[in-house]
Amino acid sequence: MRQVIALLVMGTLLSFAHADIVTHHLYTPTSLPSEQGWTFASSGLDEADVFTLGDGVLIMDTMGSGYSGLPFVYYTYSVDADEAFSATFRVRARVIASEALPHAYPPGFHFTGWVPSWGYRYLFGLDEQDLSLRNLTILDLDTSQWHDYVLVTEGYHPDGEATLLVDGVEVAFDESMEDGAINNLFAFGDVGFSANAHVEIAEIEITTFTDTPVAVQATTLSAIKALFAN
Repeated sequence: MRQVIALLVMGTLLSFAHADIVTHHLYTPTSLPSEQGWTFASSGLDEADVFTLGDGVLIMDTMGSGYSGLPFVYYTYSVDADEAFSATFRVRARVIASEALPHAYPPGFHFTGWVPSWGYRYLFGLDEQDLSLRNLTILDLDTSQWHDYVLVTEGYHPDGEATLLVDGVEVAFDESMEDGAINNLFAFGDVGFSANAHVEIAEIEITTFTDTPVAVQATTLSAIKALFAN
């Protein structure tokens, strides 16, 4: 009976995944992101001062770079979103160290993105103990361990929807906490705001889709496994 249920669940979810892929980009740390289509942005620090490669990972280290003047250093990746309606943005990372002044906004490492034009900008951040949205903790987490952070976005501002998953499990957050809008863009790095971090990144993946609903495979696998829990 459980096998039948599992097959039904898989059939339903596979029928849900009809969205055509518009663009796909996979960053692996064989070179710096600027050599793989990303745009480097900084308020003064050079790319080599912050980002290096080592042991198969991209290392971002802004520890000790100061707090004044809201220094920032990050990468952006633009997509051609003429046909795209939804996207997944996956970051596999771990936090080695972080520092911040009281009430830092947000932590020293963040990621965000949206497609198509003028979607919400949610600034998800990581420090050593938690995952946050802006300056509000949304998940207590040992970020020193490797985790997959997946942001799924769909639709146009102001009616678009966003879902965040950590290792395939959805993390609830207040969708009213958007911080402006973002235009066919994905970003990660240190956006300043009185915080710094030392982070290792193993992989970043961006996939955009047409306007058919996007199935999140990690959640699918968890749901199927739950059928056999007992």
